[in-house]
Amino acid sequence: GTGIDYKMAKSTYVGAEYLNRHLVESDFDYLNCFEFDLDAGTEKSEILFDDELDIHINQEKVKTYIYQVLSDRFVATLDYSIDNYDNRDPDLRQSLDLHRASSSVRYFDPSGIYVAAVGTWREQELSGSYFEEDGTSDFWIFDLAVGYRFPRRHGSVTFKVNNVFDENFSYDQSLGIEEGLAEERFYSIVFAANF
Repeated sequence: GTGIDYKMAKSTYVGAEYLNRHLVESDFDYLNCFEFDLDAGTEKSEILFDDELDIHINQEKVKTYIYQVLSDRFVATLDYSIDNYDNRDPDLRQSLDLHRASSSVRYFDPSGIYVAAVGTWREQELSGSYFEEDGTSDFWIFDLAVGYRFPRRHGSVTFKVNNVFDENFSYDQSLGIEEGLAEERFYSIVFAANF
């Protein structure tokens, strides 16, 4: 992969990243066996491992961003990324294309308190999923956060509300491409420490 960051003028930052990789993951071909003895009224199950196999996966990611410092206290951001995941194994064929665009406004108070509002649009095209229906889905998620940054940036504590408007969506998260999304409004407190 490669990336570039550039500072334009006094308060505008832009950047882009590109990643392309071919992964080979080891897995096992296995078979679930169930036995029922109707006369004795018993059941037995076992997993039989047949053979080790290699799964070939192609991953590609492109990400761009622009960050604008609006004032001493306000920052605005725009991000766009494309993720492509393609499992090349003919028996486990799976492909996912994910487009993600987000915009945020952040406020930083000199006291250490900060507030953020983020809107993110996602479009996912899915084929061969094990957990979700194939097809295309797109939706918006809005998140809010308020926090406090400790002096000299030694850490922070943040209260977050994810999926503020309780948006329902169909979204395959089994590949772990991004942090998990709650399919309902979700509250969290995050502590971070820097030494």
